[in-house]
Amino acid sequence: MDNDLIIECSQNLNEDEKAQVLNINTQNLVANGGQLHYKGILEHKYAILAKINNKVIGYALLMPKVFSNNDLYIMQVAIDKKYQHNAIGSILYEYAYEHSKGYEYLTANANEKNMVSRKFHNKMGFESIGNDSDGIIYAKPISKDITKTFDDAKPVRLKLKEELNEERVLL
Repeated sequence: MDNDLIIECSQNLNEDEKAQVLNINTQNLVANGGQLHYKGILEHKYAILAKINNKVIGYALLMPKVFSNNDLYIMQVAIDKKYQHNAIGSILYEYAYEHSKGYEYLTANANEKNMVSRKFHNKMGFESIGNDSDGIIYAKPISKDITKTFDDAKPVRLKLKEELNEERVLL
């Protein structure tokens, strides 16, 4: 039970969560040729956190109205290296989509050279709609059947299929 994956939404990260997000940001984005976005961590509207034992192991930062008056932009997603390749990024994207009532599109960017990100967005149902200075712009229409918003978001507990293994967590 202690090793369950918890997905939760926050509009205000506490200082400990900010530090954990910055640590994941640093280890991933710099290693992948991206840029650090410390300012973005403070300016997001919503943060979706993936936690195990109250430790942040992944996050998605979202901001409304970036590309249009009715889009919800996934401005940054990163997973702690110890927990990558376990569908946590997909879970964060699905949680974002399922709580996007009131928006017309979920949007994101991918660096043109980042084939992993490009394949991921295609797999998640996003389509390329153009380019900007950050790379390829992706959008996914929000279904009219979506009934949840971030204002009424509840934490989700997901059972791990196996005991926690710091080398690999299987969902």
